[in-house]
Amino acid sequence: MVVSAAVRCGSALGDSAAVSLRRRLRRGGRNAEELIRDNMEQQKRIAMQFPRLRARVTALDDADYYSAPDKSFEFGLDAIFDGLESQLHMSQLAARPESPANGSSA
Repeated sequence: MVVSAAVRCGSALGDSAAVSLRRRLRRGGRNAEELIRDNMEQQKRIAMQFPRLRARVTALDDADYYSAPDKSFEFGLDAIFDGLESQLHMSQLAARPESPANGSSA
């Protein structure tokens, strides 16, 4: 249940970043949508000169242009959980009383 809520939250981060970008571009009365569209058109014109880059750019949908790679949130969440599990395991080992069974001598 917690992981499910965290994954839903992660998908909202891309939307949050897009909103933040648009806000910053609107400062000073600029048109954010126009600036983004012009920038993307310029990038596409440049990319058309390079075959591999052209293939990547033409494969992107405009809506996906600024989104995170697939499964990046899940990967990050797994890394965090692995680190927490490791820290918990190490703290449990450190809290054990020493005994002959775990290699210490009396």
